[in-house]
Amino acid sequence: MDDITCGEIGSDDAGRWSAPLRLSPEELAAVEALEAEGVLATRPEAGGLSLAGVDHVGTLTLPGGRRVHIRPKTGDVILLDWLAYLGDAPAVSSRSASERYGPRGTFTALVARQFLDELELLTRRTPRAAFLQQRSDSSTVRGRILTGALARTFHRFPSIPQSRRQRTLDTPHHRLLAAALDRVTGLLHGGDDAARIGFLKAHWADVAAPYADVAATLAACGSHCPPGYAAAVRLASLILLGASPAQAVVQGAALLVSLAGIWERALRRMCREIASATGWRPVPEPQRTKRWDDGPGLRDPTRWMTADVILESGNRRWVLDAKYKLGYGDEERNDRFQMTAYVMAFNARRATLVYPTAETERARWRLLLAGQIGGQPTTIDSIELPMSAGPVTCRAALLDAMLSLGAAPVKPPKQPNSRAHAGS
Repeated sequence: MDDITCGEIGSDDAGRWSAPLRLSPEELAAVEALEAEGVLATRPEAGGLSLAGVDHVGTLTLPGGRRVHIRPKTGDVILLDWLAYLGDAPAVSSRSASERYGPRGTFTALVARQFLDELELLTRRTPRAAFLQQRSDSSTVRGRILTGALARTFHRFPSIPQSRRQRTLDTPHHRLLAAALDRVTGLLHGGDDAARIGFLKAHWADVAAPYADVAATLAACGSHCPPGYAAAVRLASLILLGASPAQAVVQGAALLVSLAGIWERALRRMCREIASATGWRPVPEPQRTKRWDDGPGLRDPTRWMTADVILESGNRRWVLDAKYKLGYGDEERNDRFQMTAYVMAFNARRATLVYPTAETERARWRLLLAGQIGGQPTTIDSIELPMSAGPVTCRAALLDAMLSLGAAPVKPPKQPNSRAHAGS
């Protein structure tokens, strides 16, 4: 059966909704579960049911093998630029983007083929083996005898349990790459891709894929990466973690990326990078969260309030909240109340909703409320930034917006008068 293609929130109506579909009972149950998880939206049509994405993009497989492709409105290569900006994937060269990746289709295919490229480079260079402690039972002693195990296995003489350091390819980094290679198999189909995957699987067949404990393997690989492995490991992590939103609902290959999560993390990073130019610096991470109390006798330690970004300049504070949705110019009542709560909770004088939907390279700004809150002058407003233009342009637009809203640039220190200095 043909794959299903749709778009995510913010796409035009014709591009967001799929053609009307006739779904089997098993597919319908999976779609309803994904709708409850906030991954898909549905709309009844005369010819069946149309599907659309919410704020996740990528590919997932329905029961029966039919795949759903959710395309990003920003464009595939721009999304890869954002992932590279956040360190989730290696940068894509402009030549690769135009000559190789552009005509090939979906964002999922771009990530999968980029991973195959990096894994082929490692395979040609001969993967790095490492020394690890390994258990073995042998009649020849070539390592440290395991006395506890020996006491329990006298009946197995002359075989003696022992441990020794051996050079092996079965390392955490290689297990991570092998697991991602298995996942890629379900994300790509076709002659060239199948041949490449078959070649790589033949070379990595001796490495066990960590299906039971992928999270522990990811943690083990995070502290240290062998030279030349960084790009492949980042892509493998993206491929394996990208299955989590649909893993509990849909059995099969999946690679989904949360654009709401990307927008929130990107806003924090952009604010850090322009801090020296604006004079507004992000507060330490623990200060972004505080307990929200409802009054005496109603305190619940599990209730916390966390702001996406809190900036500080002298004794002033500015709260920014990333809103990955349509809403600039028609801000929801709940979002306005949320900003008011942030102002009160974090003792800020400004709170700003930040939307990613600007269609030009310049930001747009809109005042929502100006008055007194808690006895001090307070402003609540919204900004619209051009996420679809890429990280560099979006950061420049944020800088211009912050400067226009009263963030005074930091003046460079005065240079001493060279003539007076020489005379002295």
